[in-house]
Amino acid sequence: MDFDFIILGLLMFTRVLSLSGEQLSVHGLGREVRQPLATMVITFGGAACVLWGAAALHDQVEWIGITVWSGAIYAITFGLYTTALGIGPVGEVSPWTNATIVLMWLVRPTGGIVSVFAMVLFAIGAWRLVGRKVSKAVLMMVAGDVLLVTARLVDASHTGYPLYAYAASQFTSVSLWMLVPTFLFQKSRNVLQLAAERPMWGVSAAGANALAYLTLFALLKWLPPTIVEAVSSLAGLLATLFGVVFFRETDGRRKVVACALMTLGVLCLLLDHWHPS
Repeated sequence: MDFDFIILGLLMFTRVLSLSGEQLSVHGLGREVRQPLATMVITFGGAACVLWGAAALHDQVEWIGITVWSGAIYAITFGLYTTALGIGPVGEVSPWTNATIVLMWLVRPTGGIVSVFAMVLFAIGAWRLVGRKVSKAVLMMVAGDVLLVTARLVDASHTGYPLYAYAASQFTSVSLWMLVPTFLFQKSRNVLQLAAERPMWGVSAAGANALAYLTLFALLKWLPPTIVEAVSSLAGLLATLFGVVFFRETDGRRKVVACALMTLGVLCLLLDHWHPS
């Protein structure tokens, strides 16, 4: 029992660390160069390779063709995320990764007074973060959150497929859709150039991206989805802290406090909907 608890703790820690690492790595890979297409191809193409390796280890090397269409939605979603993380400060953009949960609640409000309190906390944090001026990066991140809700609803209808094969197929489909504008606008040279200039950021982004998905599958075997989402919500706060420290972003205290309020709101919202058996 104690050994199981240690494994669960390590998985939760790895999940939060990989999600935060993904956000930081995508920012590190794409900042200043402003090449979102190249950043996306490296991040998600590399992750697809890692996921196919995981699928092979679990004897799930199978192409799931239905992911081609959901992959198109994810490609636009991740494109907005990647661009936002590339042009905006991590501490300003990362807190909005939790907005998907809030948007899903707004579509179908449930729960009680705790959920209302959670929304107030999130709103106060969001107001402290952006103030009166909403940046282009934040708008792109929120637009990506809206599309992610749609993509998750599509995913929910795709049941009965091997998990690793589905994830690998999904990321491959996303990568293929990203290659269309890459070749259409003759940006393939940018992909090779960025990979050569920032190889460590590229490996880190691809590896963290894939690891985040793998730990998601692992945690769902141990915990209900609500608790997994609650654990995952901490990644935005950790990414904000790292962004303020390592990238020396301005207004660090304001960003951390705002992100903490937004994260606490999401945690309260999720826990209000957790019904342990």
